[in-house]
Amino acid sequence: MAPSPHPPAERLIEFGRGQVSVADSDAIERHLESCDTCRARVETAADDDFVKLVRDVLPSGDARVATRTAYRHVRFHAKGGLGEVSVARDEALGRDVAVKRLLPRGAASESVRARFLREARVTGRLEHPGIVPVYGVGEDDAGRPCYAMRFVPGETLADAIRALHANGPVPAAALRPLLARFVSLCGTVAYAHSKGVVHRDIKPNNVAIGPFGETILLDWGLAQVPDEPEPDHVAPEDTPADASARTHTGTILGTPGFLAPEQAAGGRVGPAADVFSLGVALGCLLTGQWPHEPPGPTGAPIPLLSVAGLATARDPNARYATALDLAADLERWLADEAVTAYREPLPARVRRFVRHHATATAAAVSLLAVSVVGLVIGTVLVDRERGRTANALSDKTKLAHAEAEQRAKAEEKEKETAAVLGFTDRRIFAAGRPKGRDGGLGRDVKLAEALTAAEPHIATSFADQPLTEARVRTTLGQSFQTLGDAKAAERQLARARHLSETHRGPEHPDTLTARSNYAACLRALGRPDAALSLDEETLALRRKVLGPDHADTLRSMNNLANVYADLRRDEDALKLDEETYERRRATLGPEHPDTLWSMNGLGSSYAGVGRHDDALRIREAALPLLRKILGPDDPVTLIGMNNLAVTYGDLGRHREALAVRRDVAERMAAVNGPNHPDTLTAESNLARGHWKLNDLDEALRRHRDVLARRRVALAKDHSDIFVSEFNVIDMLVALGRGEEALPLVDDFVRRAAGKPIDPQFVPAVLDKRLRHFASRKDVPNCRATAATAEALNRKDPDSLYVVAALWAVTAGLSQDAADSDRAMAALHKTRDAGFKDVTKLKADDDFKFLRERADFRTLFPNP
Repeated sequence: MAPSPHPPAERLIEFGRGQVSVADSDAIERHLESCDTCRARVETAADDDFVKLVRDVLPSGDARVATRTAYRHVRFHAKGGLGEVSVARDEALGRDVAVKRLLPRGAASESVRARFLREARVTGRLEHPGIVPVYGVGEDDAGRPCYAMRFVPGETLADAIRALHANGPVPAAALRPLLARFVSLCGTVAYAHSKGVVHRDIKPNNVAIGPFGETILLDWGLAQVPDEPEPDHVAPEDTPADASARTHTGTILGTPGFLAPEQAAGGRVGPAADVFSLGVALGCLLTGQWPHEPPGPTGAPIPLLSVAGLATARDPNARYATALDLAADLERWLADEAVTAYREPLPARVRRFVRHHATATAAAVSLLAVSVVGLVIGTVLVDRERGRTANALSDKTKLAHAEAEQRAKAEEKEKETAAVLGFTDRRIFAAGRPKGRDGGLGRDVKLAEALTAAEPHIATSFADQPLTEARVRTTLGQSFQTLGDAKAAERQLARARHLSETHRGPEHPDTLTARSNYAACLRALGRPDAALSLDEETLALRRKVLGPDHADTLRSMNNLANVYADLRRDEDALKLDEETYERRRATLGPEHPDTLWSMNGLGSSYAGVGRHDDALRIREAALPLLRKILGPDDPVTLIGMNNLAVTYGDLGRHREALAVRRDVAERMAAVNGPNHPDTLTAESNLARGHWKLNDLDEALRRHRDVLARRRVALAKDHSDIFVSEFNVIDMLVALGRGEEALPLVDDFVRRAAGKPIDPQFVPAVLDKRLRHFASRKDVPNCRATAATAEALNRKDPDSLYVVAALWAVTAGLSQDAADSDRAMAALHKTRDAGFKDVTKLKADDDFKFLRERADFRTLFPNP
């Protein structure tokens, strides 16, 4: 006769009295949760003391947690080893709280009660965002201990890990959100260690994941505290099959599988034991596999697995020294930097240098490595072509000649490949060696520093290979430009252009590309007037050499349209963008990425001439196609989303714009990491969205955060840092906090001299400075600010207009004829430079003091 699957009544009574081991108790609890028969046996039996004991430990379900407080039970939430948690309503403060009470089977044990109260006491004394705050300790109506704490909705880290790996190995990018949570967890553990507290039971089940970024470390009942006695041990217990996910007590405290070797040996431990547990938990996150499970295939990146391996070294002294050191290595990986736990091979370092600091929308991305790959591929293709030639030629003489020719080409390609590889390894990656050793600049060397150190060696490295030198200089130039050093880029791209013109001729496609690259650099330097003739000549030659519909010709049309836009020739830009879009649509099709990119440019041109409804139409049409063809998280798709947000803002639909900007920022962070330049640009745009809704304090907070992160991630005078500084200055002045802005303004103007930034920035910053002094009627400082702007000696109409406005505002305050005359002199220069927006001038309140002057009224005789 088969044994009954239901526990006998005597066993249930022992369970109710707390006379069974924890392992058996857990098994009976699970049985009662799923077995209606046994639940009915207990609930319908005679109401004697023994049955009451068992009823008390049935899963609470809808039973009310009656506490001697103002907390009203809402619902059962979860149950653990010592107690169960319910959600209750704090009637006094109108909030939901979590109430944890001791399970009945432990209430009779003084040692269990003491451990439960100890957990509440230890948790309550640790004040950190990653540790749930305790609101109070009390007893329920049955006299059992309970305490109230903040309720964190959501799931556990274990739940999130299982969901992430539900369909097998996951790509590296999918790990980022949980890794960011794990970094926060490490910070919480480090805080506890700073207070002398060792958790001793860190595992994914003990980490709560909230919906708004909360990462909370729970269950401090086993914590080792300097001035607290150890929790009383109970008898060693049987180990169930799934023990590695559950806490054990006894001579060993903690969870099998997550215990450091020294913790498993018993006795007191140090912070290194928690670092070990963090390492095991990290391994679970990376692989989806728990310690007791057999290892399976995983797509986790080797550097991250190495981080977990270092954290779980058997020797405590071989692990990360602190939880913060572990977090720092994870942050390095998230920021696309090398981790200390893993020495990357050369190809991986090449790829990292290619990616580092490059933006998704840059014209090119560190092409040194790309050049290497191109040269290697070229060698392979030459060999393949030689084989095809051999098959096609039957004449032995022709065959021998063809083979010799192809062999020479292959050897030349191999020579180029060897030269580029040697230069890359000896002159660029050598910079990452210890300082002073074989050209090393230190482990933390920046890409810009490595490239600058390599530049003087280019000429000698490629002395007899001028075309290879041109390619390498093109690579360095575009890398410098991506890194924000357009002046250094200009030198390299000018040399590349000269080499190509000399050895290829003025009409060769490579020469035309070199000219186009150089023109793009001039635009980045704020010299669109100099880029104009180059782009116009390049477009004409490409139409002649390549034809009107060649991809390079259409690219030149796009570039020239951008230059027209920079020069405020908006109608010319629109006409060229319309032609480019129509040609790409006809030759490439409506869904080709280049066609979609033209839709983006055309939207900008519509906006430039004030046709915002047309801009909205084409941008709303482009976005679904971008998502379909490129994917929702592709950089070009995210640019399209951002441009749509700009158009929403132009049309006064600021809340819609803010929602789109927030979506872009979140996607950028998920795809690229929190400190990637594109992510920071998206977050800067999000801050501007708050400004448009007049939420100036939030805009300032976000702009300051972006500025701080850009100063860490980018070169000292990168143009994006100037953008952030301007945004902070703008918000401070708008908030009436100009005194805080003044040091930033002065530093900005000093550092901006000669830097490749938007030429309008310095006049605009000086405008903010003058507005601050004008609000205080400070004429001398207004006059000094206007004079500083005038001394810039800018020739473009926009800068001259700002100078005129500054003098006009100063004149309005001073009532001084000399100030008025300087304002009018600046207005004449503005007109002579090509300014034609008379409507703007006549509506601008900055010039109201000048409107009665005859020379002002006759400045534009036919408005």
